[in-house]
Order: sequence, then structure tokens, then C-alpha cells
Amino acid sequence: MDIELDGVIEFEQLEARWSYWWPGRALDVFGEALEEDTRLRLEDDEVSPSGKRWADWSPPYAATRGPQHKLLFGEGDLARSLAYDRNGDVLGFGSPLPYAMVHQTGSRDGRLPAREYVGISRELGRSLDAIFPADFERGV
Repeated sequence: MDIELDGVIEFEQLEARWSYWWPGRALDVFGEALEEDTRLRLEDDEVSPSGKRWADWSPPYAATRGPQHKLLFGEGDLARSLAYDRNGDVLGFGSPLPYAMVHQTGSRDGRLPAREYVGISRELGRSLDAIFPADFERGV
């Protein structure tokens, strides 16, 4: 469905598409993109959404790890557990694993540093700049 006629946007078509797309579809698109971006960062990048390198393991813990282990991607449980949940116009995102929040924020006693992994990276922001308009154009 084309919403442009001779350079003029057909308001009724735009309005029909907007009610389908916002907020429900837009939040689903964002949630899916956030899941993928976060999983890739856990598996490959080992950096926060802002690009800051995560703190290394403590020396005693590092001694228990092999070359196949990554900071937050030992067996991939955390990455696999990530999910978004949309309830109306509210988007939730996270993991049910008990250690997920501690990795994101660090432990209260300071023994485990924060290794922020959830957030909007520059790459995700650029992707959304392309994904949102393309998805909106597909419309109803």
C-alpha cells in the first residue's frame, strides 16, 4: 500500500497504518532488535552498550575458565534466557535467571563488578533508524 499520492501523504492511509504500528508493532520491533543486539554483544563483543569493555574476571575465577569461555557467555544460558515482553504499550526486557541483574548492575558488596549488557548500543540505534521506517512502510 503506497501512502504517497503525487508527493502528498494520504492522511487516512497514514492514520490507519499508524494505529496498527504504534505502539504495539513498534515495541515488538524494538524488543526483537534489543534481544538480537544484546545476544550478539554477549556472545561476540564483551562490551557494554556504550562500547566500554567489561571488567576481566578475578584471577582466582579466571583460573577456572578455559579459552572457550567468555565473560558472560560460558554455556550461553544468559543469552538464551533474554526476552522481551509487551503488555499494551509497556515493554519489559530481561532474563529470569537469578544472576542476570547482578551482572548488569554489579553486586552490592562490590565483589562482582557491573558488566552492563542491556541497553541501546550505537549499532542498535543505527539499525533502528533503518528498521522502523521499513517496518512502518510494510504496514497493515
